[in-house]
Amino acid sequence: MKLFYRICALLLAFVAALSLLTACKEKDENADTEEPETYSGMPEYDVENIAEYIEPFEYTGLNISVGETEYESEVVWNTMLRSANIIKYPAPQVEYYAEQERAKYRYYASRENIEYGTLLESLGVTEESIYETARRYVKDDLVLAYIVTDANISLTDDEKTRLTYKYAEKLTEVYGYDAEYIMENMTEQVYYAMLYDKTIEYLMANNIINVA
Repeated sequence: MKLFYRICALLLAFVAALSLLTACKEKDENADTEEPETYSGMPEYDVENIAEYIEPFEYTGLNISVGETEYESEVVWNTMLRSANIIKYPAPQVEYYAEQERAKYRYYASRENIEYGTLLESLGVTEESIYETARRYVKDDLVLAYIVTDANISLTDDEKTRLTYKYAEKLTEVYGYDAEYIMENMTEQVYYAMLYDKTIEYLMANNIINVA
């Protein structure tokens, strides 16, 4: 499932945040056993008013060239990102991703026992670069939301039944929780990954892919 690993990349910041929260809780309470932290999702996008955030763009019937060593799915998705123009970025989602980035660096600083500001300086990370990263994640979400809404792509009950455990197993590689916990507490992330893959399959079937 090559397509799945792009989702993993987008979620890595969340892993660090969860690790930090768990570590701090263990340190404060000095407990031998802890229940896993419950993942809280981002604020929902106003999909009904998606036109306020992203301009309409062509996502089918395109000629897309793919290099011999490139993944078709990645090239197709990057083509969509280049084609899309964001009108404005919804603030709640940008702030959410920005805080996930900060949590990631706080975790790294805690793990290495150095000051948070010192770590950022050594890595050349600034608040502006954190927000740039957050806006990139939001653009991914907006492009996906636009295509899903415009092309009327959705998950069927059958797909959810057949694929949920398979995706939950894959998400264990990202979150470190077992599949059962993910199925019970992280269905939002499971369905997002499934919907993303289904959208990529739609795009690959409705564009002309030229492999060099």
